[in-house]
Amino acid sequence: KEQKPVPAIVTKTLSTTSNHNLNNVMIGSVGCQTDCLQLQRDFREEWNAAQYFFGQPQVTSPSFGTTTKMTTSTHRVAALLSHLLYNRRAFPYYCFCVVSGIDSDCGKAFVYDAIGSYEQVAVGTAGTGKELLQPILDRAFLSTSKSGIAQVVEGTADEAIVKLYQAYRAVSERQIEVGDKLVLYVTEKHKKATTSRNTTTTRVVVVPLKEH
Repeated sequence: KEQKPVPAIVTKTLSTTSNHNLNNVMIGSVGCQTDCLQLQRDFREEWNAAQYFFGQPQVTSPSFGTTTKMTTSTHRVAALLSHLLYNRRAFPYYCFCVVSGIDSDCGKAFVYDAIGSYEQVAVGTAGTGKELLQPILDRAFLSTSKSGIAQVVEGTADEAIVKLYQAYRAVSERQIEVGDKLVLYVTEKHKKATTSRNTTTTRVVVVPLKEH
């Protein structure tokens, strides 16, 4: 049976140069809106301070008290966010985060609880419909890890868009709070032939989930 094409509308395209900043990394947060906004402000302040004083953020492990300098942007952002959430463990933010980004080798994704515990996963979800969506995506994006720990999946960006559309379409029919459209930020890294630096392109794709 032939599958119908995804009714996608590309709204804009952004091009940036990779230089260990936040251009390749995105942080998603769900929960209490005020806490999510406050966490965003606090994270920007911590990130800017670390960039100013150290050149690149140094993160102290709350468990072992060791200081490490993160070498890749996604891991640096993930560790700094964990540190920020853990510092508020006595009165935590009511928000649950997902971090994703592209490093020099491949894409990375991290999921969090409210007090900063996090892990790297192949596919991460948070928010409304998570219980229905996570197993669907786990099945759609099979891990290629030889260690048995699901952290990396194979496939093209267009294949991922189709799978995400099909998964969210199924969940939106069963849980009305999911909404009527899906907004995807598709980040891809391209190697320039003339220079040694990479160019990162982000497409914003809007996909309607329901027909009215």
